[in-house]
Parts: sequence; C-alpha cells; structure tokens
Amino acid sequence: MVSQKRVYLSYSFNDKQKVDLLRQYLIANGFELVNDSDILPGESWKEVLMNHLKTSDYILICLTKKMFRDGVFRFEYEREFFETAKRKDIITIPLLMEDLEVPLQFKQFDVLDFREFTQDNLARLVRSMRSMDEISFDRLDAQQFEGLVYDLLVQSGYENVQKQSDVGSGGIDFIAEYYSRDPFNRIDKQTWMVETKFYRNARFSIQSLRQVVAQYKYINPGDAKLLLVTNVQLTSVVKGYLAELRASHFIEIQVLDGFELRKVIASNGVLKNRYFQNGQAS
Repeated sequence: MVSQKRVYLSYSFNDKQKVDLLRQYLIANGFELVNDSDILPGESWKEVLMNHLKTSDYILICLTKKMFRDGVFRFEYEREFFETAKRKDIITIPLLMEDLEVPLQFKQFDVLDFREFTQDNLARLVRSMRSMDEISFDRLDAQQFEGLVYDLLVQSGYENVQKQSDVGSGGIDFIAEYYSRDPFNRIDKQTWMVETKFYRNARFSIQSLRQVVAQYKYINPGDAKLLLVTNVQLTSVVKGYLAELRASHFIEIQVLDGFELRKVIASNGVLKNRYFQNGQAS
C-alpha cells in the first residue's frame, strides 16, 4: 500500500472558512493534512511549525491580505523556513488567493492563481503536486543524469552541444553554443561550458565548486560562460562563494540546482516522460 503524502497547509486563522474547501479536496484525493490549527496552547509556535515542515512532503501557503495583517508572515517565513524546505526536498507551492503583490521571497516558487476556487483550479493543483512528486533524481544514475542535462540543453535552444569527457572523469562535460539577437536584431553567439554534478548521499561542497572553476580556467576557450547543473541543493556556504565569484566579474557562472531543475522538468512533458515515466528512469 502506498503511504499518504503529507501536506502542511499554512494559512491565516481568519481564512479558515475559505481554506476548508481546499482541505476537504486534498483529503478526498488521498493526502494527509497538517496545519497551524494543530498547535496546542503553550506550545512553541515556531518549533511546531518547523516540525510540521520537516515531516511534510508538500507545503501549501495560502497568500491572503489577512495572513500578512495577522503578522504570520513576519516570523513564519524567514530564510530558515525556505532553506529547510529546499534542503529536505519539500515541494513548496504558494497559492495566491486574493489580489495582492506577491512578496519577493515567494517569487522563487511557481505561484498558483487561486483567486477563484473552481474545480479546475483544485484539479490543477493536485496534478501539479503529483507531477513534481514523480520527479525523483534517486531513480537516475550519473550517466542518465548527464543524458538528461544533454537533452535539456538541446530542448532549451543550445546548439552544437559537444560531449567533452566521460562520466565521472572530473572534466567539463559539454561545450555548447547559444544564439540570441540583441535589440538591433544582431546575432549574439555565446559559448557555454557545462558541468554536471550528480550525487547520491552527499552535498555539493565548496571544494567541488572550486574544482569546477579550476577546470573552467584551465580549458576556457576565450570568453565562455559556465553552467553548473546538479541534482542537489546548494549550501549557504556555496551560495556565498558563488556571490563572490560573480561580484569579481572574473567568471560568468549560472547554476541550475536540484530545486530549480525539478521545476524545469515538471513543465517539460518530453523530458518528464523520457526519464521519469511511471516513476522509473527510462
């Protein structure tokens, strides 16, 4: 028997009536629900919230004016909350339930328009949740992951994608070209060096990033840019080092980590079916 997926549903208490339909629909579709109302008098609000977070598969955040007016936003959704969700590979979906400006920290996620509680919107939410859940990089090996990245590059418009090294050899994996047009309709050619990093039971470390940068410096063909694609989340230390690299203007580097890569694949039916069809890598 397949275990129920656990959903942490976060909302303002004053929106309880509005959220009840959503809760009932999710339960009817086989999800287990936990929410803010599970907090007992005398319990640490933040501690219980973090425990809910760490044991959930999904987080649904109902964005309303009442939530912000209640002050929930000020302490519930600080950086620790989002960093923990990414590190634990928890699928986070904000639901825009009223007309309001989506706060900056929520824009890193795909915000679903829920200003109308229709059956179509409810069904779309469940499809989105299940689609994201089907994408598990644990089902791939290093060679399959590299193939996934190759196909993603081609489908994203990169041309002349050339494999440079064997899987696991430690060298740059691909060199590719990307063509675009400037505002005066002139063609701009960019050369990209692409490195893939696939991990089973490890984090992407700052040492790994330094090795990638060292390889880039050694074989950089002119003014090439660097793209790093990995199946895991980046630590705060690695993100800090990336910021330093970018500020130095010594290297133009882009990173597609596990969190962002998962979103890209979820919206790409071809890649999703090719590598994760029926829950299995093909």
